[in-house]
Amino acid sequence: MTIRMFGVVSVLSAATLLLGACTGGSTPGATEAAIKTDISSSTPSAQNRTATETYKMHAESLQNLAKPSQILSEVESDGSGKLPIREVPAGFDSVGFMVSCEGSSTWDIALSSGTKLGGSDCGDDSSVMSNISVLRTDLDAKEVQLELSKEVKAWATIFATNRP
Repeated sequence: MTIRMFGVVSVLSAATLLLGACTGGSTPGATEAAIKTDISSSTPSAQNRTATETYKMHAESLQNLAKPSQILSEVESDGSGKLPIREVPAGFDSVGFMVSCEGSSTWDIALSSGTKLGGSDCGDDSSVMSNISVLRTDLDAKEVQLELSKEVKAWATIFATNRP
């Protein structure tokens, strides 16, 4: 029952946020707010969970989104770092980034030019994971920068998706 409630809440939250994002224009390089996905309150806190648990939560959250997606890579970092963008499979037009991190830091995804694409707060509340998606044509390199305001543990899942 908890899993079903999580799925319903996640889909409704994602749909609401996606519809809100659809009403605004998309300008390459413009900063976007991240979509926050609420997960079960029984998950371990960010400081106590493993990379495997985090990536499993990311994968489950992606499955509950209303659009298809395919995981391209997963990156664990201690502080800011590069996120590789692998080849986007046929049928997908965008690359998404789902980020979980600990502490009171914030994160942003930035192009090699320094243009910020979007971001969110970290927090020790492991019930929130945030993600953004960017049209593949708006990316200027085979990697982006994950920028954290403080040096904290972070987990990122890079995935192929389609923008609405």
